[in-house]
Amino acid sequence: MIPKIRPQIMACLVTLALCSLSIKGALADDLLNAMQTRYDDLHVAILGHDDKTIATTIDPDYQEVDTSGKTKSRDQWIAEINSIPKDIKKVTKTTVLSAFQEGETITVKQHYEMSTKKYIQGATRALDVEAFSTDTWVVKDEKFILKRSATDEISVKIDGVLINHQKARNI
Repeated sequence: MIPKIRPQIMACLVTLALCSLSIKGALADDLLNAMQTRYDDLHVAILGHDDKTIATTIDPDYQEVDTSGKTKSRDQWIAEINSIPKDIKKVTKTTVLSAFQEGETITVKQHYEMSTKKYIQGATRALDVEAFSTDTWVVKDEKFILKRSATDEISVKIDGVLINHQKARNI
């Protein structure tokens, strides 16, 4: 009788392990989707120069770090965003590649793409920017708030030709 129980116990343990992986996967997908929604909402606020929404999405102590290690505060970043003229030809997209939560902190790896047409050196040219960043979000008042964004890598192309590529020093 004992030999028959062991396979049943093993089957139960395997089922429990698979259920655990399935739940973890579903939770990870929920976090990934929630973070993608936050980036999408922030994108809409930036396009609309909606300072109130931007300010409530970004922590007052926010820090942006470029590939050289230079930093900007939330207010500096918002001022820079607002100084960029609206560009009806510009298309941008941010894609959340991964999201990991530990306690009240979420680490997100994201990919940003921007393309537009600009008058450069006497001609209209295609300008493309691609960046990979590691962002830190925190949970405050049951909302995800962006605390830090560090650019890991950025590339700039004109008419498909790479003119600038930078990687963060700490990578």
